[in-house]
Amino acid sequence: MAHQLRILLFDTNAEERKLTAKALRQLLPFVDVQEIVESESFSQALWRGDFDLVITECQMGWTTGLAVLKAVKSRHPDCPVIMYTGSGSEEAAVEAMKMGLDDYLIKTFHNLEHLVRQITRVREKSWYRQALRESENRFRSLFDTVPVGLYRVSLTGLIVDANPALVQMLAYPNRESLLMVNANDLFVNPEDSRRMHMLMECDGLLQNYPIRLRRKDGTILWADNNARAVKDESGEMLYYEGSLTDISKRVAAEDALKERERFLSNVFASLQDGISILDHSLSIMYVNPVMERWYAHAMPIAGKKCYEAYHGRQAPCDECPALVTLETGHAVCAMVNKVGTDQQVEGTLELCSFPFVDSLTGELKGIIEYVRDISWHKTRKP
Repeated sequence: MAHQLRILLFDTNAEERKLTAKALRQLLPFVDVQEIVESESFSQALWRGDFDLVITECQMGWTTGLAVLKAVKSRHPDCPVIMYTGSGSEEAAVEAMKMGLDDYLIKTFHNLEHLVRQITRVREKSWYRQALRESENRFRSLFDTVPVGLYRVSLTGLIVDANPALVQMLAYPNRESLLMVNANDLFVNPEDSRRMHMLMECDGLLQNYPIRLRRKDGTILWADNNARAVKDESGEMLYYEGSLTDISKRVAAEDALKERERFLSNVFASLQDGISILDHSLSIMYVNPVMERWYAHAMPIAGKKCYEAYHGRQAPCDECPALVTLETGHAVCAMVNKVGTDQQVEGTLELCSFPFVDSLTGELKGIIEYVRDISWHKTRKP
């Protein structure tokens, strides 16, 4: 069922009021016209707010159209008000339009159909305004509550808008204090700001672009910046808007991991004995510099089978310590030949194979071979 259109009709001329009400009921479907002729009924209707549109005369003795307009708009800003009058003036019309009047019509018999058309038009405009306001309110609510820093920045760096999450992220006491800061001054490295502006001018878009910003308290924030350039109809850039996600903890974890990897790499590089890490198929995954120096003739070593790179064989060695460790899960040590160029034996190695186990799952991931050159023991005179 269609929504009933509820109209308040103000007019102290009973004959003209009845004529207008009759025309509205005949020409508009589902209309309910309430005739207002004194202040008490107006006050009650205004308090209830159960109306969709107001039609008022300009001069009515007990009140004026401007007073009706002001009272309605103050309580119900989205409610359309039409002044349909035979007693108005150009000055009154101008003043009413300034106060938010939706339409002004001179009262004539021939204008009744025009009045109905204008009612439909101003109602559509009112619905649009209300929908736009509701959309803006929903956007503002999302803008203020989303746990990601949102911003709008002018081309010169003026922060036009910022949500509470961004204010908190940058450690400012309130939104107003952040809006007083130029966004370009937040960058730890000014070159990052210039580079970002160049990318925006070229592409108009940034995705997961890492930046370093200085918080109000002087600490450094790492953030992923996602932004777009907003342009006018002619393609002229107006401002940037986007989001910042705090990745400081992630960057710190990545730096810690890199530092740990550098530490382990330094340990392996500093060892004077050889280290090889093999997978289940005896393929070499990693060797330290000592192994690369001993077996320079077999480079690159990683990716080859251990028996190919170290012994020049096409199949695993007899009594291979690595295979025993794979089968038993235990460490095994053995003496093996140190083979050089042209498969010449150049010395003796003590090889110990250890299970390479995932500390979280306990799964056997492969083999660690610790290799020590003991040739000098063999050649040393007693």
